[in-house]
Amino acid sequence: MQNLSPISLIYGIDFSGSQEACKKIWICESIPTDEGLLVNGCWNLKKKCKNISRDESFEILTRIIAPSSEAVFGLDFPFCLPKIITDETNWTTFVKNFSKTYNDPYDFRQKC
Repeated sequence: MQNLSPISLIYGIDFSGSQEACKKIWICESIPTDEGLLVNGCWNLKKKCKNISRDESFEILTRIIAPSSEAVFGLDFPFCLPKIITDETNWTTFVKNFSKTYNDPYDFRQKC
C-alpha cells in the first residue's frame, strides 16, 4: 500500500474528561493509503502509561498532539459549554480568548 497523502498519520482519540479520564482514553493510530486507512495500533492510555493521573493523561495527550505537524487528530469529546458560563458570542471567540481568560484548567473550573 502506498501513502498518497501529505499527512503521514491519522489519530482517532476516544476521550473522556471525567475524573477517571486516564482509564477511558483510547488512541488509534493509522496511516492513509490508496485503499483507505491502515491501522497501526490501538491502545488504552492508562494501560500503556501505567499509573497516571487525570492531569498526567492530559499532559501526555498534549505531548502527542502539539508537535505533530504531519498528523491529523480526531478527538471524540463534546465541544460545548452551557451558555451561562461564558460571555463570548460564539465558539471561535471563546477558544481564541481561552488562554487570556483562564490561567489553567483549575482556573477555568473555579471561574465556571
